[in-house]
Amino acid sequence: WVLAGDFAGGLAAAVSVLSISCPCALGLATPIAIMAGTGAASRRGILIRSAEALENAGRTGDVIFDKTGTLTAGRPELIRLQVLPGFDQQDVLSMAAAVEVLSEHPAAHAVVQAARRQSLTWSPATDFRAIPGIGAEGRVNGYSVRIERDAQASARILINGIPAALIDLQDTLRPDAAAAITTLKEMGIRVRMLSGDRPHAAAAIAEAAGIQRTDVTADATPEQKLSILRHSPPYTVLAGDGLNDAAALTAAPVGIAIACGTGAAIQAASVIVPGNRLLAIPDFLHIARETLTVIRQNLFLAFFYNGLAIPLAALGLLGQRGPLIAAIAMALSDLAVVGNALRLKRRLDARPIR
Repeated sequence: WVLAGDFAGGLAAAVSVLSISCPCALGLATPIAIMAGTGAASRRGILIRSAEALENAGRTGDVIFDKTGTLTAGRPELIRLQVLPGFDQQDVLSMAAAVEVLSEHPAAHAVVQAARRQSLTWSPATDFRAIPGIGAEGRVNGYSVRIERDAQASARILINGIPAALIDLQDTLRPDAAAAITTLKEMGIRVRMLSGDRPHAAAAIAEAAGIQRTDVTADATPEQKLSILRHSPPYTVLAGDGLNDAAALTAAPVGIAIACGTGAAIQAASVIVPGNRLLAIPDFLHIARETLTVIRQNLFLAFFYNGLAIPLAALGLLGQRGPLIAAIAMALSDLAVVGNALRLKRRLDARPIR
């Protein structure tokens, strides 16, 4: 413009370009949408620990559920205790309870409750050790007691390395589990289930929840859960609640913990949902999708404004009042982005909580 002999026009064009290219709207586009999404989630009792988790959840097409304590109530009951020859039922159950009372696993609570219903007492266990994906062990009155997974039952009790009893446990499906699975499928999401339980127990829960048997993996150890997750599609969501899920929840693009789960799972997860509402998971994914859509809309608005207005300003088509017009347009661009985020907030708040 100076070479063309129009210094005033060039100065106006330069100031207009600088004003228009100020990335205010671009800088607001993502954070303000994230604020609206996380705010709407928090009002539903859903805690989102990172913006990355919210964005990843908005892209997901796969959700993997742990069974015990996530799809089920996590309060299994001991329905059968088969004591093997040479052992006393009360002695075996009391020694098992002495070890299991120190464990966080839901199956351990079932053993302890069974012992308490029989008014049994026990001496404190020493040298306790939890073995993720397998069971627990300790020493009671000088005896080595180990409770571990078994091929013929839910678990078995070994005393001094000798099988002493077989245990069968039964858990119940959460009241809203089937509705949550149905909602996720309606959203076009594939639902799978992982379980450390025996295949017949896992299949029964999957059938009641509406999950296809081909999408069920039973007898899964923590290492296997981690391996399955690593070979799953990008942005896969894992929902779990137990100590056995902690490593997988940490590695997952989005790890969802149930609020009533163990402390390890809650610390490892990037999202925490209310313990009494499994439907909060599809609720969260809906919020994530809506938020991601608004982020894309905001970025489009910011780039479209700059892409259209900068050439007009550079060519001097805005005239001597270009800087004023550019300042007004910049403010309107910011308002458009903020208004779109507020629209998201109103839309999410108007959605009923299930």
